[in-house]
Amino acid sequence: MGELNIDNESIILLNYNLSPNELYAIKCILYYIDGHKEYFKRYMKLPESLRGNLIDLLEGLKKKHIVCVNSKIKFNKEDYDSLGTVKFNSSFTNGYYRASRELGEELYRIYPSSTWINGIETPLRTVAAKFNSLEEAFDRYAKDIHNNNETHKEVLKIVNWAKTNDRLNMSLGSFIVNNSWLDLKEIKDGKVGNYNPDCIRLI
Repeated sequence: MGELNIDNESIILLNYNLSPNELYAIKCILYYIDGHKEYFKRYMKLPESLRGNLIDLLEGLKKKHIVCVNSKIKFNKEDYDSLGTVKFNSSFTNGYYRASRELGEELYRIYPSSTWINGIETPLRTVAAKFNSLEEAFDRYAKDIHNNNETHKEVLKIVNWAKTNDRLNMSLGSFIVNNSWLDLKEIKDGKVGNYNPDCIRLI
């Protein structure tokens, strides 16, 4: 699932007339539906005086046309699997995920399209071997850097350095899955020790 940075959170709050608590609850529910149940469970452990009543909150989201009006909203205290029946309006989720994928899109734009390996031009700006779509790759990237703008800027600097020094010999999909910016940063900072740069291949 995609993450939002603070600038995009502000845009979502304004565009959809949401309170910060409503947006936080939405994020936790989307994580739950995506299989990451721990965030919602932590949210529900907050005192109701802080988070409000969940049923009332979701009914309010129905009135704002964030949650589909035909969603059945019913929960047991310890069993939240009925969250899977909560359906969000596609106009909202499309806007939410579009905002969360901006960092991945920027990485995609600066990533080299191809390189030469053993005399063969090899495409690099591909994700098909690791992901089902570019959107899935962008979601994974945002999650792995915790949607941190400063980390993202550092990744872009490392990619630009690697391009200049001919160190990018992996697909974008592999770069994201392996968090290869961490290895490249160590090479860039000289922390790898003795190595032959011409023999390094990060695939």
